[in-house]
Amino acid sequence: MVIQQDKYALEAHLRDPVAYIESMQLRVSRLNNASGERLGSAKANDYQFDTNQAELLLAHRRAGPLSGVLGLSHKSRDIAGSGPQLYLPDASTVSRALFLKESLDVDWATFDAGFRHETVDHEIRKSGFKTSRNASNATLDDKSFSLNSYSLGASAKLGQLFGAKLRYAASERAPDVNELYASNRHYSIMTQEEGNQKLKAERARNTELTALFGYRGFKLSATGYVMQYENYLYLGHSGAQMANRLPLKYWKQTDTTVRGFEVDASQVVQLGNYGKLNLSAFADLV
Repeated sequence: MVIQQDKYALEAHLRDPVAYIESMQLRVSRLNNASGERLGSAKANDYQFDTNQAELLLAHRRAGPLSGVLGLSHKSRDIAGSGPQLYLPDASTVSRALFLKESLDVDWATFDAGFRHETVDHEIRKSGFKTSRNASNATLDDKSFSLNSYSLGASAKLGQLFGAKLRYAASERAPDVNELYASNRHYSIMTQEEGNQKLKAERARNTELTALFGYRGFKLSATGYVMQYENYLYLGHSGAQMANRLPLKYWKQTDTTVRGFEVDASQVVQLGNYGKLNLSAFADLV
């Protein structure tokens, strides 16, 4: 596999641009990614992925304990392929999003809430791409998704040594181009990958609770979480193997629940004139 990637980014930050707006940030970027799969000296395919992204963040002036940010985002991506063994069609994807996040700070706690609305449009362009005889898709159609996500969080100090955080988030994700339309041999993942344009948006409901402890340079955090997925997207094995010995896999959906916890501990050791030493340990179970 061969890859060449170039990224250009521009960021601007204005303070007090207009009334009631404390600051304004603009982030613009372009990513050019050229990748190709090779079988020895023979070319299987070449792909060009060109992505343009712009994001505008407006932070309003603090109103007592309340502060927040309003954001607008636009992202476009063009995919163009060439070669005898294509695994993706030529396609254009445009996503637009509006999001808002507010924080409320009081003496003993901080509360935050956020909301995001996003639209994602996939458009198929004419190309030499053809689906395999194992494909779920007979013909390829444009797809559009409307997504809503939100989150609620709180953190509090419980005396001098302890603290706690609680967060709940509900999010939606649109299937990407490969999950919807991929077909044929994909050598970089050594799989006969088959998409399905009947896939629905993936929905996740996440609840997370964190306990904090700190004393004289020692910090300990323990987090337990439950993630409930509806229409979870995954690449599932069909049980078959193709003549080229690649496993045949299909993009599928199912409901699933993921539970786990994480423990993170660190200790700062002061070494006088030699500086300080930070020791840390991390463990998790899923």
